[in-house]
Amino acid sequence: MPARDGDAPLRILIYNDRFAPGIGGVETLVALLARYLHDRGERVVIVTGTPGGAASPLRVVRRPSRRELRRLVLESDLVHLHSFHARLLGAAKLMRRRLVYTYHDLTPICPNGTKLEPGGPCLHRAGVLVCHRCLRAGGTPRRARKLLRPVVKALLSVLIDANVCESPFALRRYPLWRKRLIPCGIDTTLFCPSPAPPAAGRPRVVFVGRLVREKGCDVLLRALRRCEERGVAPDLDVVGTGPELTQLSDLARGLGLGPRVRFHGDRVGQALVEVVRGADVAVVPSIWDEPFGLVAVEAFSCGVPVIAADVGGLGELVRGVGLTFPRGDAARLAAELERLLSDPALRRSMADHGRREAVEKYDHHTMGAAYHRLYRELLES
Repeated sequence: MPARDGDAPLRILIYNDRFAPGIGGVETLVALLARYLHDRGERVVIVTGTPGGAASPLRVVRRPSRRELRRLVLESDLVHLHSFHARLLGAAKLMRRRLVYTYHDLTPICPNGTKLEPGGPCLHRAGVLVCHRCLRAGGTPRRARKLLRPVVKALLSVLIDANVCESPFALRRYPLWRKRLIPCGIDTTLFCPSPAPPAAGRPRVVFVGRLVREKGCDVLLRALRRCEERGVAPDLDVVGTGPELTQLSDLARGLGLGPRVRFHGDRVGQALVEVVRGADVAVVPSIWDEPFGLVAVEAFSCGVPVIAADVGGLGELVRGVGLTFPRGDAARLAAELERLLSDPALRRSMADHGRREAVEKYDHHTMGAAYHRLYRELLES
């Protein structure tokens, strides 16, 4: 690798296939990390396949040509991947640039990246035979290519200088070389408790996430129906969009919950914060092994108690700070909701604990500083 002046700014190329104006968790994390580095005088370039986007103080290169991509790698000291890009990885190795890869999904242990089978959650270890049967039963296209995902990522991790996992769950389970643990970070000054006391009235529950099968919003709706049958009838705010919007809306009406369930669509920034911190409880009912729990951390930071499914890194993150319930168990979720909504003192205690946890462990400055140290360690070694 070319020698560099120890006092010169680091030249960091960060890649993710999606970026602003997208509003997903990884897009937000990449922006927070890039701003942290930029504010400390480092030279940061974000490369993405997302077109468009508003003006930004950060340098964002969208859909670069092959030639431009090689030039960007040549001008960098270190390449940080947040999603897979074979050409970029190859160019970085050929030009002897340091490589960091952060894993945000389950592709190291599941070809689909969801740990879901056609009939429900997958509880098997990844393997060629079991995964091929699952892909075939689900009618997955390009099965051979997807089947190779975990194997390829495990092999390629040998070429990467630091393979970053976001949770102890991922650190244990992902068969990678040179693993590091750096949890996700959020803007705890944006996601903060409401300065006003909670409004009186019917209790409110909030769900934030894509409206897809693995996020388990249907489990929450069935739990709310059980709560209503037992005399507890909170309102529900659903934040997010996705292919299951119509099905979930129909399910809410079919369960008799229609008037109390409001689908907000996507929310970002302050609009998302207002919905979250206006709730009495946040529920994360995922049925897949989420490697992290960004929505739970955002709710913690807003001073909102959390009930989450005990799955993957999500369960480990919430356990001891919030309440957990077994995957897909609507009856147990209903019981935990009743317990929390009927106990204001418990909610206050959990809210205070969650806020402290978010600020101390998951602030984006903590995450940025950890990556900054890692970059310097790799470049100075």
